[in-house]
Amino acid sequence: MLDTTTILIIDAHPSVRNALRALIETESDIVVVGDGHDFESAVKMAHTLQPDVIILDMMSASKDGIGMVRAVRRSSPKSQIIILTDHDYSNRVVDVFREGVRGFLLKDPLSADIIAAIRGVLDGKIIIHREVANAIPGATELLFENQPATMPELFPFA
Repeated sequence: MLDTTTILIIDAHPSVRNALRALIETESDIVVVGDGHDFESAVKMAHTLQPDVIILDMMSASKDGIGMVRAVRRSSPKSQIIILTDHDYSNRVVDVFREGVRGFLLKDPLSADIIAAIRGVLDGKIIIHREVANAIPGATELLFENQPATMPELFPFA
């Protein structure tokens, strides 16, 4: 029997959560074990479920997206976190990667790229949307400045 990858989705919009669930569950080896809409549900569900991957919209935290990332990371330290957003966080990308985030994707358009991102972070890659990477001068150097020999490859796409 194949190992099943477990996913937790945190997004303020029910339509996005439902679309992600439908897209992800087309894969036979990936299952969505829960979804939530805000900071509190993210932390509680991450702690309770201990999913392999957490797909997180930082806007679900209202004002403190970095604080949400930190709290979720403490609640489920082995989970890989992918930020999925439709907001311009180019000024916070390096910060979230330093907090342990493994992926940063844009919602527009929401596509099957999320499956590749899930598989990529589980394989040890850092996933970053090309548009986001291009918005940050020296993104690769900034992301890898502390551990260039041990950091996984940067895997830009879309």
